[in-house]
Amino acid sequence: MPYILTYVAIILSTVIATLRKPPVALALVFCMFGMEQWAQSVHPFFTQYHTLTNILVGAVLVFALCVDMFKRGGTLHSYPTVGWFAIALYVYALVSTLWAPTQANSLDVWSKTWPYIITVVGLTPLLIKRPEDLHAALNAVLPLGAALVVLLLYTSRWEDHHIVLQANQGFAYGNPLAVGTMGGYVAIIAILQNFKGRSYVWQLLRWVVVAVSLVMVIQTSSRGPFIFMVLVTILFIPLSRSIRNMRMFLAVVITILMVLFIVDHVYDAYRDLEDVRWGYEKIEADIMGRVNSAIILLDKWFSSPATILFGLGNSASYDPRIVGIYVHIVPLEILAEEGLIGAVLYLSILFSTLCSFRRSFRMVRYDPMAKGALATIGALFTYELLLTLKQGSLLGMPYMYAFAIIIGKLERQLAAAQVDSYGQNRMLKNDQQQCN
Repeated sequence: MPYILTYVAIILSTVIATLRKPPVALALVFCMFGMEQWAQSVHPFFTQYHTLTNILVGAVLVFALCVDMFKRGGTLHSYPTVGWFAIALYVYALVSTLWAPTQANSLDVWSKTWPYIITVVGLTPLLIKRPEDLHAALNAVLPLGAALVVLLLYTSRWEDHHIVLQANQGFAYGNPLAVGTMGGYVAIIAILQNFKGRSYVWQLLRWVVVAVSLVMVIQTSSRGPFIFMVLVTILFIPLSRSIRNMRMFLAVVITILMVLFIVDHVYDAYRDLEDVRWGYEKIEADIMGRVNSAIILLDKWFSSPATILFGLGNSASYDPRIVGIYVHIVPLEILAEEGLIGAVLYLSILFSTLCSFRRSFRMVRYDPMAKGALATIGALFTYELLLTLKQGSLLGMPYMYAFAIIIGKLERQLAAAQVDSYGQNRMLKNDQQQCN
C-alpha cells in the first residue's frame, strides 16, 4: 500500500506542478521506463496492467499541452525543419513495412512501439518554446529521477543485474538498459545544469544525485550508458559553463575532476569484480556479435538496386531468415531497412541538429541558465546518439529525435527573440532621436 500511495503521489504532484509550469510534465516522460519498472517491481497490480504507467504519462503530457495552449496559444509554434525530417523518417519506415519480407512481424513491432513514438517524438517537444521551458523541464527531472533511482535501488528486488518484476503468478525480469539509461539522464542533467534562486540547492545536492545515479547504472551492468555518460559530460562541461577568466576555468577543471573522482570511487565500490560483463573479452564478444548481425543485414540489403534505394522494409531484421531480432546498431539498421532514402533522412537529422546547436550556442553564450540548459539537451542528444551505436532500434530509441527537435525549436525561438529585440531597440532609438 505505501508504494501505491507513493506512485499516486508522484503522478498527482506532477499534474499539480504542470498547472504552474506545463514543461514539468516532461520529467515523467524522461523517467517513464524507470517509473514503470519500479512500480512493477513492488506490486503485481502494475505488472498485470503493464501499460498503465505509459497511459498515465501520456495523459499527463496531453493535460500539460492543454494547459500550455490555454496559457500561451498554439502548440505547433516554430516547429523546426529537423522535426519534419524525423516525422518523414518514421512515416517512411512505416510505409516500408509494405515490402518487408515478413510484414506480420514488422507490423507487430509497430503495434508495440507506435504509442511511444507519438508520445516522445510527436508530443514531447511541443512543450518547449523557450529556454526557460527547457530549464524548468530539466530541473523537474532531478527530484523525480533521484527519487526513482533511490526507490529502485532500495525497494526493488534485484537478481544479477536485472530488476525482478512481481506478478500474480511467478515473476519476470525488467529491462536493465532502460533503467541504466534513465540513471545516465539524471547524472548528465545534475552535472551540466546551472542553478540560481530557489533551485540553487541543487548546486549542493548535485554530486549526491550523480553518485546514486552512477550506482544505479553500475547495478544494472549497463556498460554503454556508464561509459557514454562519463564521456558526454566531460565533453559538454566546458559548454555549460562560461569560461571568461582563470577562476571560471578552474571551476570547470574542478567540475571535471569531481566527475572523475565520483566515477572512480562508485565504480570501485559497487562493481562486482566477478561480473564478466565488464571484462574485455565479454565486451569484445558482444561488439563482434552485433557487428556480425549488422553485416548479415547489410548483405541482404545489398542484394538488389531496389533494396539499396528503398531498403528491405522496416523491422526486416526480425525475420528469422535474416537475423531474427534487431541488430543493435541503429544507423546500419536504418541504412539496410530504409535504404538510401532513410539514410539521407537520418543524416539530415544529425546535420540539422548540429547546425541548430551551434547557432543556438552563439545566441546564449552570455546567458548562464540558457547556456546550461542548451548544453544539457545537447549532451542528452549525444548520449542517445552514442547509445544507438550499440543498442536498440529505430522504433525502440525515440528519445534522440525528441532531443533533436527540442534543439531545433530552441534555435527558432532564440532567433525570433533576437529579431524582436533588434526591432524594439531600433524603435527605442528612433523614439529617443525624435524626442531629442
